[in-house]
Order: sequence, then C-alpha cells, then structure tokens
Amino acid sequence: MTKEVMTFRVSDEIQSKLTHLMQLDQETAVKMNRKPKGKSEIITDAIESYYLSVLADNCNDPYMQRLEIVFERVFRKYMSGFIRSLNATNILARESKEYMRLLCKGLNIDRAKDGVERLLYMTLPWDILIPEKVAREMRVKNPEAEDEELM
Repeated sequence: MTKEVMTFRVSDEIQSKLTHLMQLDQETAVKMNRKPKGKSEIITDAIESYYLSVLADNCNDPYMQRLEIVFERVFRKYMSGFIRSLNATNILARESKEYMRLLCKGLNIDRAKDGVERLLYMTLPWDILIPEKVAREMRVKNPEAEDEELM
C-alpha cells in the first residue's frame, strides 16, 4: 500500500485533541506492550470511523434494517409487557384505596390517623377463633397429644 504525503491546516483545538489522543494511546500501548500510534495512524483511524458512520447513515443496508426491526420488536414486546404490569399494579393500588375508603365510610369509621391505626391493630374475633379451631382439630386427629404441645 503506497502512502502519499498530505498537508492540511487545523485549529489549535484540534491539534490539542490530537496530542491528547496520542498521550492516551501511549499509555495504552505501554500497558498492552505494543508500539504507540503516531499522528498519521490516529488521523487514519478517525477518517475510517467517520467514513463508516457516513456510509451507515447513507446506505440502507438490508441486514441493518432487519436488525433494527428485530430490536424494535423485542424492545416493544418487553416494554409493553412492563407497562401493562405497571398499569395493573397501579389499578390494584387504586382499587385497594377505594375499597378502604368505602369500608371506612360504610362502617362510619373515623378516618383520622389514630382511628385508622386503632382499626389496623385491633384484635378481631377470628384472630382468637382460628387458633382454637386448629387446636381442636389437631386434638381430634391426634388424641394422645398433650394440650401444651398444641398451644
């Protein structure tokens, strides 16, 4: 491959960026035990990258179009499922809140904080009846068991 000499002018800012890229490549080259790139190699790499990006934007490669379609379908499928799940959770939360509001209104329960806390922590009849019923059923199935073991 033959190489030609090119001369062109760039601003101080571009020269500073090129110098910085050379320093970064120097550090990487030392770590990877290879020869660092020079100015012409860095500029060549930059032109290659830019060339490929321009071609990718300008040319509608059928393979790339298929990839985009597949990614879009997969993304849309999973995102729509996620959004449906969020909506369902939101609906359940709203329904629960509405049921609690109706329950409080129907039972004429004080909606103040103290009243709601009292309602949440009060002992209900089934809290006592269920363990007693389970203990009775266990005694019927296993008459040898002592009462102390069941409670």
